[in-house]
Amino acid sequence: MSAVLRPGDGGPAFPAVLENSTGSNLMLGNAVVPPGSRVDCLGMSLRDYFAANLMPHLLDAAIKERNAGARFQDDVKLAADAAYLAADAMLKARQS
Repeated sequence: MSAVLRPGDGGPAFPAVLENSTGSNLMLGNAVVPPGSRVDCLGMSLRDYFAANLMPHLLDAAIKERNAGARFQDDVKLAADAAYLAADAMLKARQS
């Protein structure tokens, strides 16, 4: 059971390996991890992690700059687009 990461996502943000060293099955979400087996847990991409950390700040800024007729969903869309633009820039800066 693993997430699908795409090229350019920066790889997994918090990769982990779950090793079942117990004598019984473990449940990981809807998946069964048998005794003695290992499962790579990739979690979110680094790109998503960067964007998620920026969202509260960008959403706050979007709301403060809101026009009188703006809707909240417009603020969220603006903040999300800006968060991923910034996340992409951070990933690119890591390659320099």
